[in-house]
Amino acid sequence: MRFFPSIAALAAFPVVGVEEGEVAYVESLRDQFVLRQEPTAEADGIAIVAANDGLQERRLWQRLNVAHPSWRMQTAWFISTAGSDENGGLTSLTPLKTDQELARRWGVRPVLTVPTTVTYAQTPTGITNYNVGCSDTGSLRLVGTNTVTKAGTVITAVQAQVRTAGAEAGHAITGVGLGADDVGKLVFITAGTAANIGAYAAVLKDESGGKIRVSPFSKVDDTTGVLTQVTAVAGDTVEVRVPSTLNVGSIEVFSAGVANPATAGFSRVVFDALTLDGGATTNGAISTHKLAVYYVRSVLSRISWCGTSSANSAHLVRGGLIGTGGLTVRGPGTNTLTNPGVLGAVVVPAGGLLTVSVDTYFQNCGLSTSRGGVISTQGAAFFDRSAADSTLVASAGSTIFHASATADWGTNNAGHGLCVFSAGSYVYAVKPTINSGLGAGREARVGGTDKLWSAIPFVEPANNAVLVANA
Repeated sequence: MRFFPSIAALAAFPVVGVEEGEVAYVESLRDQFVLRQEPTAEADGIAIVAANDGLQERRLWQRLNVAHPSWRMQTAWFISTAGSDENGGLTSLTPLKTDQELARRWGVRPVLTVPTTVTYAQTPTGITNYNVGCSDTGSLRLVGTNTVTKAGTVITAVQAQVRTAGAEAGHAITGVGLGADDVGKLVFITAGTAANIGAYAAVLKDESGGKIRVSPFSKVDDTTGVLTQVTAVAGDTVEVRVPSTLNVGSIEVFSAGVANPATAGFSRVVFDALTLDGGATTNGAISTHKLAVYYVRSVLSRISWCGTSSANSAHLVRGGLIGTGGLTVRGPGTNTLTNPGVLGAVVVPAGGLLTVSVDTYFQNCGLSTSRGGVISTQGAAFFDRSAADSTLVASAGSTIFHASATADWGTNNAGHGLCVFSAGSYVYAVKPTINSGLGAGREARVGGTDKLWSAIPFVEPANNAVLVANA
């Protein structure tokens, strides 16, 4: 075996007279290359390196991807489009260029045994794929970098949330310069009331004159993952941010440990300050097996969640935004939306389980099941859906359980506030008030029968669609 300090040294080495199959070790990558004749392969300078062959036999050095175990012990990684895939990746001054190189260094289905943070300086090139396990001592945190699009805006007025039927109002703030160009972004409190600093919300609607509707401001405890609502006040200063984007292909995380209880999940896998967008692959998939995955200060769009039925498998959104591309919840487990703003359809097909917490705001979009999906709602809010489709939908063979002292609520949706299809059911602790007072064709539809909330509970005997109180 020959040893070279770098890719450049390997590429410069003359291979005239060197036998095919010769193995070289490149110290910068801590990996091996083998000399082969590959007439069709294209050199990329990192996985395939053109050999210095004076005989023009088109010989190449092909990387073997023998993952060195030391790479999996490195606790910090930085990735930047300005970096190099031959760098060490340990600091922001020596970043890798791609997360594909990180995958090569970790190897196939690596198991992390130390707390590991991967920081993206900006949106990387290519599709992001991970298949990573965590031991009882290991964790993975993927962190993005925010672009500030508006800063130093002082809140001049706050509109409090009102759930009362007929007088519904969502949270809103007013500040000079806030408006339509902020919709679909995150807004952070950066100064003012000490307890509010660091809280964030999703911008959902421009209400003109510097007034924007936002989801409830919340702060996340970065140790426990607990999200707590705060009340923004006039005089607080905010800035609007856009997290860097990962174009998600397939991200799979799994437990390789024994203990790993759900209560310790926040130390396991976290997406922080990232826009996770599956649009480049039609619908990116994020899967978990016996691990809790947290999404904090982040945006999800065109993402499909998958997971196993283990009690420890969970996708847990803590504030942030579900973008216009929406979210599909395909797996069981403890999947929860806690106080995000939602701009795209959330769908729970057969086998999927989802809990939607109190004051999760759906703006001009809906929440629905398909055959066999199960949703638990705890007082979600639905506003301004322009499509004539129903806003909250329990399809055939599906159930929506309402389990809260707070009704599912909202107003100004063009279609029915709630639709229960044949053999579907909505079972409530407190009767919904979505579109309350808007009259026929706007409140509820049960098994094809239009109903006002005043006529609920109701069972459609013709097809066993049910909207009843939970006894």
